[in-house]
Amino acid sequence: AMAALLGGWSARPSLCVPLGSPRPLSSRALWQPSQEWRSGTTSSTAAQGSAGARCVALAAAAGAVASSRRPDGADDESDFPNRGGNRRRERRSAPQARLDLRRADPLEHTVYRLQTELDLDDAAAWKMARELQAWTVLNEGEDRSGYKTLHWARKLTRCIQLHPTVGDKLFSEEGDVVEAVMELDRRSQRHSEVVNTIGNQHRAVRAGREDGTAEYTDASAYMGQSWWLKAVHVRVAKWIDHYYLLSAEQLRRGHPRWVHEEKSLPKGWQEYEVGGRVMFWNPETKRMQLKAPALEGQPRPEPRNPPVALLDIGSCTDPFSSFPLLVETTAVDLRPAEGFEGIFQADFFDVPIVEPGSESAPGAGERVLLGDSGELLGLVAGSFDVAVLSLVLSYVGSPEKRIEMISRARRCLRDDRGLLFVIEVGSAIASTSWYNEDAAAEWTRAIEAVGFRILRFEDQIFEKNRKHKVCQWVFETTEIGTDPLEPLRTPKEMPW
Repeated sequence: AMAALLGGWSARPSLCVPLGSPRPLSSRALWQPSQEWRSGTTSSTAAQGSAGARCVALAAAAGAVASSRRPDGADDESDFPNRGGNRRRERRSAPQARLDLRRADPLEHTVYRLQTELDLDDAAAWKMARELQAWTVLNEGEDRSGYKTLHWARKLTRCIQLHPTVGDKLFSEEGDVVEAVMELDRRSQRHSEVVNTIGNQHRAVRAGREDGTAEYTDASAYMGQSWWLKAVHVRVAKWIDHYYLLSAEQLRRGHPRWVHEEKSLPKGWQEYEVGGRVMFWNPETKRMQLKAPALEGQPRPEPRNPPVALLDIGSCTDPFSSFPLLVETTAVDLRPAEGFEGIFQADFFDVPIVEPGSESAPGAGERVLLGDSGELLGLVAGSFDVAVLSLVLSYVGSPEKRIEMISRARRCLRDDRGLLFVIEVGSAIASTSWYNEDAAAEWTRAIEAVGFRILRFEDQIFEKNRKHKVCQWVFETTEIGTDPLEPLRTPKEMPW
C-alpha cells in the first residue's frame, strides 16, 4: 500500500545528503512529481520497484531537516519565519521549578505540601513526613500508596493555620508531630460535639422540651470564643462604621466605594477617546456622539449619629455589646448562655412584630415591647438600623423557615438605609465540587427577593497567618418584595 501511494512520486537527488550536513532544507523542497506521474504512464510495478529507494530518500531528507537546526535549538529563519511559536515550544520544554505532582511519589506529595504550607526546608519536611507516615500506619493500617499520610498532612497544615498555638508547640524544641496530630483530632471531635449540641438544643426547645441546658451553655461559650467568629464580629462592626460614618476617623475618610458609588454613565453607555477627543457610545441610536449624557447616581448619604440600633437574632453571648460607641444592641435567643445579661429569651418566630402607632405599640422612640417582669412581648416594625443573623440560619429546621426568618428581619428594619448581615459557616453552602450551580448566589437572589440589595459578599476571614472559610453577606434594604419567597437550602437538602 505504501509503495502504491508513493509510486508516482520521486525524491529529488539533492535531498539525499549526509545526516550531519548543516544545509537547511525547506519543507516545500521535499517532493516533486515524477515524469511518469505527470504523463499518467506510471505502472504499479515500477512504483513498487522504486519504493524502497524513495523511502530511504525520505528518511535522509528528514534527517537533513533535523540536522539543519542551529546549535542553540532554533530553526532557520528563512524556512520557519514563525519565531514566536518556536520560543513558546522552548519555554514549554524548560524544566519547571514546581514539583510535577503527576509523576511524584505519594510521599513526595506530602513533603511538597509540608514545604509549601509550613515553609520547611527539604530535610525537615522529609523528617516530618516520615514521622507522620509512621503514625498513620500505626493507627490506620498499612499505607503503601501514602495517600493516608497525605490526608493527615492536609489536616495538620490546616490546623496550624487555624490554631497557631499548635504550630508554635510543634516547632518548639519539644515539638512532636504525633502530639500535634492527636491535638488536631481532639479539637475536631470537640467541634463536632459543639455543633450537634447546639442543633439538638434548638430542636428540643422548639419541641417544648427542656433538656441539655448545661451542655448547651458550654457549647455556646466554646463557639463564641472561636478566633474566626470574633474576627467576623469585628469586621461587621467596621462595616457598620463604614456605612453610617459613626466614628470621627471614618467621618473624616468618608464612605468607601462599596457603600456609595460616584455618579456614572447610564446603563449601556460607553466612553472612548477617538483622535484625541472624548466620544460616547449611545446604545439607543447605536452611534458615537460628542455630547455627554446626563450622569446617574444617588446623592451622598448623610452620616448617622452613633450609636445605631442593632437587632442580634440568635445571639447566645451578645458579642456586639463590645462596641457600645457604635451600636445599641437588642439580642434575642432561644436559650441565652449563662453569665450573659441583657439577652431576651424568646423564639424569634413567635415574637410579635407590631406596627408603630398601633394600640399595642410602645411609646415614640421605643423599639421593644416589654412585659411587667421584663420579658419580651414584641418588636416595633421598622425601628432597627441593623439586623444580624450570625450562625443561625443553618440551625433552622427547614428551608422555608429560613427565608421566613429573613422576611421577619426585614420587617424589623427601617426602609431607609437599613442593613442586614448574614454570617454562615462554609459548610452551610453547597460546594462547587459537586453542585453545578452557585449556591451562594442562589442564597443572594432569594434574600434580595425579600426586599434587599446585595452590597458585599466575602467567603473567608483572615487574621495574621491564618484563615477560615465563612460566608458573610451585607444587604441594604429596598422595597419589600411581593413575589413568593424562595427557600434557602443547605447541602443536605439539595437535590442530587
